[in-house]
Amino acid sequence: MIPHPVRGNEAAVQCGTCTACCYQAVVLVDGEYGYDEEHIPTPDGLLRLLKRRDDGACVYLTDQGCSIHDARPSCCRVFDCGRWYARLNPAMRKEITRRGDRNDRRMLKAGKRRA
Repeated sequence: MIPHPVRGNEAAVQCGTCTACCYQAVVLVDGEYGYDEEHIPTPDGLLRLLKRRDDGACVYLTDQGCSIHDARPSCCRVFDCGRWYARLNPAMRKEITRRGDRNDRRMLKAGKRRA
């Protein structure tokens, strides 16, 4: 099945070779289907996420970048790491630096470059 994203409000981000956000959880919204998913139970039901590899990367990430870029989920379409970074307060940035894993720190660094 071909992935079907929900479209709209897309961020105009020139990622280049950066794949920092490809190591973060990607939530699928209602109407998005055809993706390799994993599910996490919550009090409100199942949370649908893109499946991730053992190294934490999205299963659609290849050496050439996102293999489903044109059909990527809405979460990937609207995310702008520079805007995310700019909205973090200094205490949260420090907490991510202290307690975040390698992928969290990579995301913080990418956001800082783009902010």
